[in-house]
Amino acid sequence: MASETQLRLAVIIYDILCSASYVLVIHLRPTRSLPRQPIDRNNPLTIKERCQRASVLTATHVVLLPIFLKLLRISRIAETMAKLGLVVGYHNQSWSFSHLQDDIVSIFKALSLTMVLFSGPIVDYFYYSNSSEVIKQDLAYVVSLEGLRDLLVGPITEELLYRSCSIALMLIANDYANKCLFGQYWLIMVSSLYFGIAHLHHAVELYHCKRYSLHTIIISTALQWSYTTLFGMYASFLYLRTGSVWSAIIVHSFCNMMGFPRLTFASDEARDWKVGYYVLLALGSILFKKFLYSLTESDHTLLL
Repeated sequence: MASETQLRLAVIIYDILCSASYVLVIHLRPTRSLPRQPIDRNNPLTIKERCQRASVLTATHVVLLPIFLKLLRISRIAETMAKLGLVVGYHNQSWSFSHLQDDIVSIFKALSLTMVLFSGPIVDYFYYSNSSEVIKQDLAYVVSLEGLRDLLVGPITEELLYRSCSIALMLIANDYANKCLFGQYWLIMVSSLYFGIAHLHHAVELYHCKRYSLHTIIISTALQWSYTTLFGMYASFLYLRTGSVWSAIIVHSFCNMMGFPRLTFASDEARDWKVGYYVLLALGSILFKKFLYSLTESDHTLLL
């Protein structure tokens, strides 16, 4: 039996390699691109290849992790699958219709909680800022390759790797050692740092496209790292609270669709709505904090 130090180190190494491998397959140059041509992340060729690579890598981790843990006699496949939270309705090493209902309710409540936080931007989008033409453009985006990447492939692959595989392995290590090798702080904070750092590769793309100053790139990257790390903490919390990675996936997709809430307005926009928007932002934050635990409560919680 491996020592606690060896087990902890092995899990940390896997998590780092898991994060690095995702960044690597995303950042590899498309096979049919010109050698010195800057990579455009919105180029259809780039999107297709990155989605394919990310999907294959994620599927490999999800399939091989339970097998390796069984071969190492650390965890049975059924136990690992239950921790991964991948199969809706599968908990306590068995599937049932009541478990399925529980997961659907948990997903709905997690999405509702997130929508409360975004109440200002949601009202802003549907009632004040948008014309029918803009809505048509957004619908076109949803069914485009960019939408496929941002709303489907990205949320699924990232949550399966950074939440499901990464955190599940820590929980399994705790069970195997019959000791808390990885506490709540590590499960939520450190795993989220991996997620935030993994998004820093966008800075390289911004630099190579030569459209932005170094100062702009640094500020943009710092803001993106902060936002993605905070979201990673929230997604980890949802996964642990509900016992289902799909809560994190659905919320991830919704947040990608909404984007970061705007904090400024054009000078010609209605003054009354500016005040209303900021009030809704504040109210949404207060209600989000108030219902954070009650709306994520589940009989299948993994830790919290």
